[in-house]
Amino acid sequence: MKHKVALIVAASLTAFLLVFGGAIAGRLTQAKAISSAPAPTADEIQSLYAQREAQYQARLDEANQALNDAYAQLDAVKSANVSASVVDPSQGTANSTVNLSPQDAMLIAFLANPQSRIVRMPDLVNFQGTVAYEVTLDQGVVYIDANDGTVLYNGAAQTTSVQSPTFGGEHEEQEGNDRD
Repeated sequence: MKHKVALIVAASLTAFLLVFGGAIAGRLTQAKAISSAPAPTADEIQSLYAQREAQYQARLDEANQALNDAYAQLDAVKSANVSASVVDPSQGTANSTVNLSPQDAMLIAFLANPQSRIVRMPDLVNFQGTVAYEVTLDQGVVYIDANDGTVLYNGAAQTTSVQSPTFGGEHEEQEGNDRD
């Protein structure tokens, strides 16, 4: 049995040395292949740099052009008073057209209540059977007809300033009211 163990240990040690030696030989041949490759010259490096820079600039120009196109489309949408179809969610059919933009509705609500501030963007709603913009102001809600721009309901608080009269000079004391 001693001979079997010695034989197995010897075989294992031999296999280990062969694998280890092969790995070292492979590394050495790989290092020779790398070192034998010619190093790039300064002109080749400069050419590669110029090529990558040109690709970068081309992609940058494409991205800037895409942004400019998007901005132009956004400006066109903002400036156009587009008529849109409004769909009634309960029926799933188009029931009216909108001839007024949300910005126009905000302007009308502000002109009706110049002392107010607009809190959020107007929403299209059904106000008593009429398609309207609900404009939320800091002093209340205003409903603007989405087709003709009339004010359907103005819930913004109308503030009226009442000035109390001011008296100049000294106040006259009434006789008999002295409580000394």
